[in-house]
Amino acid sequence: MIFAGLLCCTLASPPNVLLINLDDLGIDQIGVYAVGAEATQPRTPQLDGLAERGTWFETCYSYPSCKPSRAILLTGRYGFRTGIGSTVNASHLTLDPDEQTLAEALGVAGYATMFVGKWGLGGVKNPFIEPRNHGFQRSAGTQGNVGTYFERKVWVTDESGTTSERPPYLTTWETDQAIAAIQELPKPWFVYANYHAAHGPVHDPPASLHSLPSLSSRGDRFRAMVESVDAEVGRLLQAVDPTDTYVFVFGDNGTDTEFASHPGRGFKGSLYEGGVRVPLLVIGPEVGKGKRSEVLVSLVDVYSTVLQLAGAGSTGLGEVDSISFAHALTGAPGAARRFVYAERFNFQGARPDYYLSRMVRNHQYKLIEDSLSGRTEFYDLTCSPAQDGPPLKKLDEDQQRNFDELQSFLSGLPLPKIPEEAREQGELPSGSPPDPGTMKKNGRGGGE
Repeated sequence: MIFAGLLCCTLASPPNVLLINLDDLGIDQIGVYAVGAEATQPRTPQLDGLAERGTWFETCYSYPSCKPSRAILLTGRYGFRTGIGSTVNASHLTLDPDEQTLAEALGVAGYATMFVGKWGLGGVKNPFIEPRNHGFQRSAGTQGNVGTYFERKVWVTDESGTTSERPPYLTTWETDQAIAAIQELPKPWFVYANYHAAHGPVHDPPASLHSLPSLSSRGDRFRAMVESVDAEVGRLLQAVDPTDTYVFVFGDNGTDTEFASHPGRGFKGSLYEGGVRVPLLVIGPEVGKGKRSEVLVSLVDVYSTVLQLAGAGSTGLGEVDSISFAHALTGAPGAARRFVYAERFNFQGARPDYYLSRMVRNHQYKLIEDSLSGRTEFYDLTCSPAQDGPPLKKLDEDQQRNFDELQSFLSGLPLPKIPEEAREQGELPSGSPPDPGTMKKNGRGGGE
């Protein structure tokens, strides 16, 4: 896969790249998407302003949870190829060191690379080491989730795990680290900022970062967390020159069950729209301004898109599922994605048993298959864009043709790769994880 010279030739030098991941933040929490409940909508002026300055995507899809979404973005490969398909009972599974990441590909192309925030892809306890094993030359952050946003000791910036004095609020510290990287790294640079917000624990952010007059409920605190990360993203964007830098802002899955205000079905952990349809906003050289795109994209496509915009080539060993959507940003020629795919799976140790649910959609229809329940659901998203209606039962000729096409896509995919860790340790002690299609809101979030 070689992209060199296709787009970056209009720039005097290769562009910088900033990726910003917002944890557990679905489209229902961002004003420009206008799908959340108005009474509980956080104020997100910085992200809304980003949409005015660039292109925002209506139909961007992730996996239903954190870990596999991060894996597909960094590798450009679906979870069934990497073996990472869920966060349930999967804390010991790591990203295979043989997987070639976006950071490695950009490093080969001469980029200075920096990882900030929550790694979330397993591995050794010291988060300094694991990003370094996957192409990041510098890193600062945590291995996974935190017990509090006000604790310093887990915020690692060097091999010994020691930290210097820093601001007491995690979201602010992550912004500071990203800004420092932008100011210190030689150009071209690639900075990947993975904010912990708005993942729990739910807390009271500093009053200077949000607009709520009081925080009397968990819902209030969550909205304050969203507004706080919006404010800090705005501060980070002030350090960026959009004439030589591409910025991608996205969520890794839908909003947590307790706080989701998506009008239809689904939330974090589900393959319904509320669980896998996520925000994606992009600014940068030649990117259309104030543009709303309905092009089908997946987080797996960020890999090829960034490489094309950077004029770099993939170093991947194996099949890449990523399809560049650079054409949707700049108007350059390019092929649109026909299908968007997501999945959720776990392994029963070394046995070939697995729990697998999958979804695929085209521009109008969506199919969900679940191996645990044997259920198949088929939706017309033009009639039920939020999947708030019942699935189709009696199909007309056009619907049947689309159903057959989507089912054929799924049947042509291989079963998930079983990672060595799962073979050696056993991924699930017993049983299977709950069916995400039937999970109920339980008043608590969880997982990654």
